[in-house]
Amino acid sequence: MNAIHPQSAEQQHPEESEATGTGQETTGRHHKLITRMYYDHVLGMLSDDRYQNMIADFEEQQERLMTEITVMEELID
Repeated sequence: MNAIHPQSAEQQHPEESEATGTGQETTGRHHKLITRMYYDHVLGMLSDDRYQNMIADFEEQQERLMTEITVMEELID
């Protein structure tokens, strides 16, 4: 008698699991870049305007990625 084993969410939707992982890696890279920009700004290597513009761009991208990750995780579940 063969037992039926339910597939994990990752097995059912590997492309979505991969996308979620990639999104999480990207958010980690964004965090590192933001930290580096902060230190560059503190050291006077980035002007206030440039720093604010770059941070705003990264925060916008970060919000989009977090939304995409949430959607993907909901699809996987």
